[in-house]
Amino acid sequence: METLKKTFKTSLLQSFLIACLMFVPLHIGAQTVVYPQNAFDNQLLAAKEVRRYIYLRTNQLLKIQEASSLPSSGDVILVANDANAMVGSLRSKIGDNAPANGYLVKSVTDNGRKVLVIAGASDIETLYGAYRYAHLIGCRFYLHGDVIPDTKTTVNITGFDEKSMPLDGLNLRGIQPFHNFPEGPDWWQLGDYKNYISQLPKLGMNFIGLHFYPEQPGDPEEGNIGIENGIEPHVWIGKKSDVNPDGTVKAAYAAHLNHTQHEYFFTPVVGTDQYHMGAGLLFEDNGFGNELLGNNPDTKDNIQFFNNMGNFWADAFGHAKNLGVKTALGVETFQSQFYGQSI
Repeated sequence: METLKKTFKTSLLQSFLIACLMFVPLHIGAQTVVYPQNAFDNQLLAAKEVRRYIYLRTNQLLKIQEASSLPSSGDVILVANDANAMVGSLRSKIGDNAPANGYLVKSVTDNGRKVLVIAGASDIETLYGAYRYAHLIGCRFYLHGDVIPDTKTTVNITGFDEKSMPLDGLNLRGIQPFHNFPEGPDWWQLGDYKNYISQLPKLGMNFIGLHFYPEQPGDPEEGNIGIENGIEPHVWIGKKSDVNPDGTVKAAYAAHLNHTQHEYFFTPVVGTDQYHMGAGLLFEDNGFGNELLGNNPDTKDNIQFFNNMGNFWADAFGHAKNLGVKTALGVETFQSQFYGQSI
């Protein structure tokens, strides 16, 4: 009986260790991802992203190494700015430099070992090259997120020979979400903005511009242009004297973001508890909208509302700047023939 207990305990321990090993990624494979010493953020991010997407496609977690020169042995994936000395040491094998505003993904041999070079004309183009390599091994990128094939493959660093650059006149590439509509980004939270901005470099994009109206049209038969119904807080309009040195404002007016308790154009007021098929369970309350509105979207301090919006943009656009994504906010001014008034 004692022997049986010991055998059972041993088998249980073995099963536990095997189960643990199944969920612990191991540093396996001969390849090493190498990036430059003192690399700026986007070079380091590019190297980590190459390693991450290789793991997602192969279940192999490669070694990653900061270096000033290439390792003396072993296959290497070099992720670096094209001007880096490690890339330069392979120039005779690589051939051309990375094109202006572009990158190269090139397989070469060096001293009998395989080397994959992912190099951009700048740090941000190096990041584009990293995402292009991920695409070449089967990953797909969309604005909402990534799609990774379920079927696993093996690490491949040979046979790549690609250079890429923007077409003439397309140095600025991106998206222009329209606010003002409940179907649009009025409902995007800070995390949504960061997620979408993070996807842009994966799609080869470097710009996000946002469109706003300074005022919303009202009912012309009632003699108003709807100022009380929809001036947006994204772009503050006022006097220079009302702006504090830190960029916050000390004067403001009523402003609005769409939510489910707000009637806008042809969108009626419908509480989320009226949504069909249990969809209302996805929302915290009937007046659902942007997080800046809080729990009571119709009661707010106007000045604080604008300043909170400014902090929101500082966070979202700071993230964009780190990824080389340019940003812009714009308001529209036009003569509305439909409403018969200048807006």
